[in-house]
Amino acid sequence: MLLMKLLIKQMAQDRNVSLQQLCSDVGISYRVLTKYHNNESSPTLNTLIKIADRLGCKVQDLFVA
Repeated sequence: MLLMKLLIKQMAQDRNVSLQQLCSDVGISYRVLTKYHNNESSPTLNTLIKIADRLGCKVQDLFVA
């Protein structure tokens, strides 16, 4: 199994979007975002699409292998 690392925090920082604002805009809690970042939970495709839309990128840009 290939483990993918989410780059959400880095991409938000690069775009000067606070993580709290991103969470609010997407409709998730900061705790949930942290679980995504730490690979403790996986976001739904719908959530990934919302995050990518908010950050102005493609869903695949949120991952690194």
